[in-house]
Amino acid sequence: VSYLHGSRGTEIVKAAFIEHLKVYKSRGFEVHTILVDREGAFGKATVDFNDLGVTCNPAASGKHVPVVENKIKQIKERVRAHIHGIPYLLPHQMLKYLVYFCVIRLNQMPSSSRGDGSITSPAELFTGIKLNFKTDLRIAFGEYVQVESPHTVESNSIIPRTEGCVALLPTGNLQGSVKFLKLSNWEIIVRDSWKALPMPAEVVKHLSDRARLDKVK
Repeated sequence: VSYLHGSRGTEIVKAAFIEHLKVYKSRGFEVHTILVDREGAFGKATVDFNDLGVTCNPAASGKHVPVVENKIKQIKERVRAHIHGIPYLLPHQMLKYLVYFCVIRLNQMPSSSRGDGSITSPAELFTGIKLNFKTDLRIAFGEYVQVESPHTVESNSIIPRTEGCVALLPTGNLQGSVKFLKLSNWEIIVRDSWKALPMPAEVVKHLSDRARLDKVK
């Protein structure tokens, strides 16, 4: 999944698609055909994608690709479930990370659409790395944590040793690093270790207030 920065223009979509192709190729997969509907950039300019060495196979006018529609439905269902499961309103800045998180988790589950009864997840088939509970599944989206500040140098300094953050998504590296949203300045940081804590009421208010500024209801 790629974030398109609010634009679905042909060049934006094509650039994102090229990045996807690079990832597939890096794992030894060759993409020859893509199934698309006639909406947006693919519908208006499928010929522009032919120079990438792939063939666009568009659906009939007004129709969609069932397998793609089902995957989109799955993602939307999980995004909605998370939004209504967290104790605060979700700021817009966190929404794209929630989509990424849901896609990662879906890829870590065996897929019934393969039809061969395999219990191997798409993520494992793609990367060749087995899922590790201790590194890959140790935190949930939106969870409140305290992470160590790497800038605390002097042992007798009164600078805080930890920072309040909420979890966004795993980076996928072998260390099990996770991206966090730092609550003090809304910076995205990456950490390997943290301390999960109950969600303070002040954090719930802080995040909900930010979401209201984004006009989230």
